Amino acid sequence: MRDRHRPQPSAAGARYRPRMALVSFALDVDCPASAERTWQALIDWRGHATWIPQTTVRILQGDGGVGTSFVARSGIGPLAFDDTMDVTLLDGATRTAAVRKTGPLLTGTAGFTVSERGAASRIHWHEDVHVPGVPSLLAPALAVGGRVMFRIAIRRLARRLLATPDPTAR
Repeated sequence: MRDRHRPQPSAAGARYRPRMALVSFALDVDCPASAERTWQALIDWRGHATWIPQTTVRILQGDGGVGTSFVARSGIGPLAFDDTMDVTLLDGATRTAAVRKTGPLLTGTAGFTVSERGAASRIHWHEDVHVPGVPSLLAPALAVGGRVMFRIAIRRLARRLLATPDPTAR
């Protein structure tokens, strides 16, 4: 018997996902370092562990470019989770990068662009992530939390860049 309250799979075979929030957010953060230095720090995937709190990063395959797979483990103890990602875009000319989040918990996309702001830079970060087990009603609150967390993390990166000498400066 067909459940009239449960959406049926589409012709393409989409699965019913009763509780899957789509959390989307974007933010812009100014950084005192040059655009090139900021870009280099952001595409150092292992280096994310130095500025994203409670996170470790392990490269699964690749050299850091498109096709690289890595896992960021975030959280504390039993609340930690793996966020596995594949680099899908790495454009040095526009300083734009994107990753596809492949699970096991979070799926979706994320990315950033670094632009020049005089001698400094601006980071535009965006995420569109599906979170299973969370009703869509809570997506706006999770988006606010994601924006706050990434603003803190990116400001932490900016402080680290400011506190260390630029190896390319003369």
